[in-house]
Amino acid sequence: MKINSSLFYSLLAIPILIGGCSDKYPSSEGKTPPYILKTECKFAIVEELSRSSISSPKAKGLPDTWVSASISLGDASITVSNCEVIENTEHLPIYED
Repeated sequence: MKINSSLFYSLLAIPILIGGCSDKYPSSEGKTPPYILKTECKFAIVEELSRSSISSPKAKGLPDTWVSASISLGDASITVSNCEVIENTEHLPIYED
């Protein structure tokens, strides 16, 4: 049986495309601190015995208006805006619950 080569390569690409549809951030389950935990639009710097949290502010008013907020815990500091981490001084991994 002869298989059309373009069909063959298209079928090979299906698992790659399906695998690419995962969430942006992996789960925090079983991860060792320090890390950043994202829950909806709330972010927390998680350390062994402490946690510092902030909610991402939402801008109202003029289009293309951005509002940001920052928190720090120990040496780590993050800035969030529009439900995203835009600065991560210690390059901590980001996980989601």
